[in-house]
Amino acid sequence: MAYASTPTPRSTGASGSGSASTRRRTVLRLMDTPRTAAKRAPARPARTGPTAARADRSRSVRRPYPRVRPDIWYGVGEHSDTKYGERFGEGTLAGRKALLSVTVGGPESHYAARGINGPIDDLLFPIHHGILYCPGIEVLPPFVLYSADRMTGEDYPDVVKAWKQRLLTLESTDPIPFRRQNFGDYEIPSLQLKEGLEPAGRTGFGLHVRG
Repeated sequence: MAYASTPTPRSTGASGSGSASTRRRTVLRLMDTPRTAAKRAPARPARTGPTAARADRSRSVRRPYPRVRPDIWYGVGEHSDTKYGERFGEGTLAGRKALLSVTVGGPESHYAARGINGPIDDLLFPIHHGILYCPGIEVLPPFVLYSADRMTGEDYPDVVKAWKQRLLTLESTDPIPFRRQNFGDYEIPSLQLKEGLEPAGRTGFGLHVRG
């Protein structure tokens, strides 16, 4: 709150009350902060009906809502000619395992190598590799239930049996063999896969899986 004193013109009214009122308004304006000004401002009547609806739609269309967030910040651990941080096979969560259980509406053919939705392994790669494997977690092959919205009561026993079997075999299931970053497969510091390590014809996310 700021205080100030300035001369104010005297009114020529007979009673002199106008002069005091003018001085009071001037001082209040000089003392205003956004909060106090908002309290004294008369409230605008809320718009209702079609006009308000159009205004709301207009605001939702015209007003952008940008969101800025950092991507994964790499930089934890040693950085040298042979090591570039502790991730992808190393990290604070090394030794743990993770399993994704995924339900999708489309049939399995939609998520095959030539399917319209793309291979299911590619769709899950950002989670499997970028989120789970990055801090060192071993990632098990996902449990995927296709055409989940078309299941019938007769399908449930087989699904329950398959899911139970996956849970009972967690310890004996081999994880997805993602390549380890600091163990010879990648150039340091470019982190490009070394030439000749990829199987013939393999491209894309599959480059980062051994075998």
